[in-house]
Amino acid sequence: MLRNLYIKNFILIDELSIDFDEGFTVLTGETGAGKSIIIDAISLLSRKKASSSLIQKGKDRAIIQGIFDIDYKMGKILEEAGLDYDETIMITREIKSDGKSIYRLNNRVVNGLLINECLQDSIDIHSQHDNQYLLNKNKHIELLDKYIDDKLINEVKKNYQDYYQLNKSLQEDLEKKYNEQDIDYYQFMIDEINSAHLDPQEEYELKKQEEGYKVIKNNLNKYINIKNIYDQSIYPNLYEIQKLFKSFNLEQLEQTLNSSIYNIEDVMEELDKYINAFNIDENTINEVEERLFLINKLKHKYNRSVEDILIYKDQLEEKIEIINNRQEYLAKFQKAVDEAYQKFLHSATKLHDLRIEKAKDLENKVVSNLKDLMLNNANFKIVIEECAPSSKGIDNVEFYISLNAGEDLKPLHKTASGGELSRLMLGLKVIFANLTNVETIIFDEIDTGVSGQVAKAIAQKMKYLSKSIQVFAITHLPIVASYANHQYKVIKSIKNDSTYTDVIELNNEQRINEICLMANGKIDEAGLLAAKALLESNQ
Repeated sequence: MLRNLYIKNFILIDELSIDFDEGFTVLTGETGAGKSIIIDAISLLSRKKASSSLIQKGKDRAIIQGIFDIDYKMGKILEEAGLDYDETIMITREIKSDGKSIYRLNNRVVNGLLINECLQDSIDIHSQHDNQYLLNKNKHIELLDKYIDDKLINEVKKNYQDYYQLNKSLQEDLEKKYNEQDIDYYQFMIDEINSAHLDPQEEYELKKQEEGYKVIKNNLNKYINIKNIYDQSIYPNLYEIQKLFKSFNLEQLEQTLNSSIYNIEDVMEELDKYINAFNIDENTINEVEERLFLINKLKHKYNRSVEDILIYKDQLEEKIEIINNRQEYLAKFQKAVDEAYQKFLHSATKLHDLRIEKAKDLENKVVSNLKDLMLNNANFKIVIEECAPSSKGIDNVEFYISLNAGEDLKPLHKTASGGELSRLMLGLKVIFANLTNVETIIFDEIDTGVSGQVAKAIAQKMKYLSKSIQVFAITHLPIVASYANHQYKVIKSIKNDSTYTDVIELNNEQRINEICLMANGKIDEAGLLAAKALLESNQ
């Protein structure tokens, strides 16, 4: 649910912050005041395409920010993204002068795809233009399945994908040309790989062993170099220093140095014994290096890791098996494809039966809602016909309707006018809203072109819908405004030769004045009395 909307430097809006509550909210105001700007701002939060033309003249960027209650789906998305959240979430979109956008979630820069994922099912913006979705018969099966909401739908999709992939592989194998002369070449490579007795773990152990030998040899060479330096340079110099101490009668220093020389000699002697006893098997080192050379040679030849070479060998063996037993192999493959298709067909048939059963229930609910919306003679039918298999099953679904008594049922796109479609869509949304994750639904002037009892019916239906989800409506009709829990007026003003849009929440007295103005185009005593009576009766 949308709790707050903050807009800055956006089209005609300088800066605006609006708090919203649950229930039914209407936006009213004169034509051209900018009511749709509010809806455009909300839609831009959920990654609708933006351009620099949306930025207020003279500004370098526009900011749109919404605070939403966290629902279950949002929480799961944020957890998977490793983001912390509380009871609400703040989503910000900054539109820059080059048309690019920066998205933030709780002040942290994020990818716009994450924002879209959070909001795409939470906000539903509906206008008369959106009725095109309803006119597209390819979407009707999606609407029916949304109503069914059964795990069987996903099961059919998976079973079809399994069958499709198997059948695709079979067709590719049928088209392949296998040459029996290739068998000798395949077998040569298999024998070469087998003779190497490859083991993925062995390469790691050999490299570790080789590295150990290198460290030991390097340390031995260092010792030999140090010992040579000691024997050739350090020891003779120490001996000369000892003689100097003696000539100066520095007996104490002479004895200390003499003792140190003996200690060093003892250490060197012990170290020599250790080194001489240390056995480095050159043959073992050579075997390790030769083995690594062979492994690297095969890796280079086949351009694969040891693991992949072994997999490749299995594939070569399978190719030989296919060539030698092609008909048997294809028959076995065909059997697997047939079994996958039968599994799909079984689940698709169950889904077909379920769709027929649930379609009856949905038809009755749609007709009931249409009667509530003053389409008393409407008849609605969901036609289900078998079609070619697909991930949606074996059904083609199309909505048929007749709106007048005595009319034959016809495909929806050939029957309904704009106003009738709006009422039909409203009736469907009442049914589907509680079956989806929608938290906020926005109706953008769907009551255009209606009046009287029809307008009242639309208002009552939106009010009913607002009992379970947050509902916004842009309207010019006083009857619709009178049913709302909250009313905001969009006002356009001119300051310093520039046009600005502002939004204010109306109190009860202001609502009476606004409804009177909407109904009569002016405010007078009789109109105010009528507006007050209308508001009170519909609250």
